[in-house]
Amino acid sequence: MDNFLKYIRYNIYSIQYKVFSTRTITTIVLMLLCNIVFSVPILNFASDTGYKVNVMTLPFFLCNLSYMCAFVPIAIYYFSQVPFLNYSEMYCVIREGKTRWALKHILHIVFMSYIFMFLLEVTSIIPYIFRGDFSNEWGEVITTLSITNRWMDYGTSEILYTILEHYSPYKSMAIIFLFVGLVICFLGVFMFSMSLLFTRLIAMCSGMIFEVLMITAFNMRTIDNYLIYLSPFSWTDLSIFGRKYDGVEYFNGTPTMGWCVGILLLLIVVLTIISIVRVNHMNFNFTSEE
Repeated sequence: MDNFLKYIRYNIYSIQYKVFSTRTITTIVLMLLCNIVFSVPILNFASDTGYKVNVMTLPFFLCNLSYMCAFVPIAIYYFSQVPFLNYSEMYCVIREGKTRWALKHILHIVFMSYIFMFLLEVTSIIPYIFRGDFSNEWGEVITTLSITNRWMDYGTSEILYTILEHYSPYKSMAIIFLFVGLVICFLGVFMFSMSLLFTRLIAMCSGMIFEVLMITAFNMRTIDNYLIYLSPFSWTDLSIFGRKYDGVEYFNGTPTMGWCVGILLLLIVVLTIISIVRVNHMNFNFTSEE
C-alpha cells in the first residue's frame, strides 16, 4: 500500500513538473497575445454599437486559418519537452520498466492536452472581461457579424452563422474542449513517438507537417478536398463536419465528427503501440533539460 501511495505521489509530482513549468507560462503568454489580437476587432465593433459581446468567440477563431497558423506552433512548443528524458526519469525507467514508463507518459500527455485546452479557453475569454456577456445567448454583436458583412469592415475573424444555428455558446465551448483536446492529444502522442523513433528536433519539425497539411487542404478545397480527411487541424472548425458539395467547395463532402473522433483514437492507439515497441528496443540518452 505504501509503495502504491508513493507511486501515486510521484505521478502527481511528475505531472506538476510538466504542467507548472516555464514552458507552460510561455504558452499561456502566447495564447493570450494571440487571443487579444483576434478579439480587439470584435471589441471595437461592440464599442461602436454599444452592446456587450458574448465572451465565447473561440469557436470562430478556430475556423480562421490565420489564427490556426499561430495555434499549431503554440501547441508544438507546448509539447517540445517530449520525450521527457531528464535525469530524474532514469530511475523511473529502472523502477517501472520501459513499457510502463511509456504508458505513464502517454497518459500524462492526455492530461496535459486538456490542461492546454482549459488554458486556451480561459485566455480567449480574458480580453472580454470588461465588456463581456457570459450568457448562453450569442447576443447582438455576434449575430450581427454573422449575418452581415460588418466583420469585413472591422477586420474580425469571420463569424460563421452555421455555428450559431447548431450550437449555443456553452455547447460549442464544451465540444471544442473535448474534441480539439483530442486533436492536441494526438499531436502530443505523435511528437512523443517521433522523438523516440528519431530525435526531439525531428519530432517538432514533423509536428509542423500538420500546419502545412492544414494550409494545403484549405487552399485546395475547391479543387481536391481529399486532404480534409487527412488534416486533423482542419477539423477544429465546427462548421466543417458533414458538409455536402455546394457547387464550389468540398466536391467529395467532408468527414463527420464521429469519423474524426474514431480516426484520432485509432491513430493514438497505433502511435502508443509504436512508442512501446520502440522504447523496449532503445538505449535512453538522458539530459539535464527541464
